[in-house]
Amino acid sequence: MFVDLVVSHLVNTAGSRGPRLAPPVRCRFLQPCRFGRSDGRQNSRTRANHRCGRGNILSRHILGSICIFCVIAVTRPAAAAPFVPPLETPAKHHVRPAHAPLVAVASAGQRILAVGLRGTIVYSDNRGASWSQATVPASSDLVSVDFPTPQKGWAVGHDGLILHSTDGGKTWIRRLDGRQASKRAVEHYSKHKDEAGQAVVLKQEERIMADAEQGGAPPFLDVMFENERSGFVVGAFNRIFRTEDGGQSWVPWMDRVENPQELHIYAIRRAGSQIYMAGEQGAVWIFDATAQRFVRASIPTKATFFGLLVAPDIVLAYGMRGAVFRSTDQGRTWGKVDVGSLAGITSGGVTGDGRLVLVGSSGEVWQSSEKGARFSRVGVATGIPSYFAVTGLGKQGLAFAGSTGVRVASLPNK
Repeated sequence: MFVDLVVSHLVNTAGSRGPRLAPPVRCRFLQPCRFGRSDGRQNSRTRANHRCGRGNILSRHILGSICIFCVIAVTRPAAAAPFVPPLETPAKHHVRPAHAPLVAVASAGQRILAVGLRGTIVYSDNRGASWSQATVPASSDLVSVDFPTPQKGWAVGHDGLILHSTDGGKTWIRRLDGRQASKRAVEHYSKHKDEAGQAVVLKQEERIMADAEQGGAPPFLDVMFENERSGFVVGAFNRIFRTEDGGQSWVPWMDRVENPQELHIYAIRRAGSQIYMAGEQGAVWIFDATAQRFVRASIPTKATFFGLLVAPDIVLAYGMRGAVFRSTDQGRTWGKVDVGSLAGITSGGVTGDGRLVLVGSSGEVWQSSEKGARFSRVGVATGIPSYFAVTGLGKQGLAFAGSTGVRVASLPNK
């Protein structure tokens, strides 16, 4: 309970005019929480790759772990019980699970699901009138969820965790974790080390595997499935894996991304036959089906993108300090969209009546009826002070997730 109060307090103490999740945080707090060892000490890869620029990227994926680390580091008693990794600890059930900090939200048929800190997953079958908590085998923070069918879905998060459900999100099993992912990557690139560029990737993966064995596996930050068998997971330090057999096997694709800096990949989305990814320092990648690799697009910004919103003939990349860029030609050209705010934009969705919606860490909501060319601020009564995610429900309905849980609300009439 104390941790939840601290999370809520830190989210709400920032000024309303700026991004509430992105004030500068000293590196000593950020490094161990993000991709460090489970005992709080930094691993070699964390030190080698940390930059203050990355340290300020406090998206919805990072906030919870920072807060939890700070509280545990201060309050842990001298004679604490033996540490059990979150991957080996089932998620605890909450008295009011829908009021816990929740980071991502999705639909599975008529069911609404949200995922968040400490492995919490909740679902509702009555448009948010009541919520139940799912059975989850791990308590790692979860940051993304996707259901390609009403029954089969996926959730990903810290510790490189990939979860799978076959009953609409009521129960979940672990399909992969960061240690297993690193091992598979090393095995894969060892077989191809004589091919151009593969030896460099192999060395990188060997370093990641060494850190993963010490509890420092990079997180997966987004998941996207095209159908119940084929999909991607993406994450920190250019992590990307592909499955085409429903998660039975995962193939590393790190060598198929034009990303020599190993920038974090925060989002992956599909629009028709095209696949897009977005990440740090203004990076957006577009899948080249002929070359079978992701090629970086040219966008005139260094703002980190937290997500992508796709609609027919439209792609929006959004993120830090109110940054929104729009493409109407499948990513060949991009133009800036001014939303009138410097708040971090954390998520986007589409309503049933075609309106595009963006939400921010400041608790603001923006809508567009002009295919994203212009946005206006709109009031929505949810009681959530800081938004992390939104998804469309029906004609005007939306499900919002954030610092104080998940709510269902409707936009005003056009």
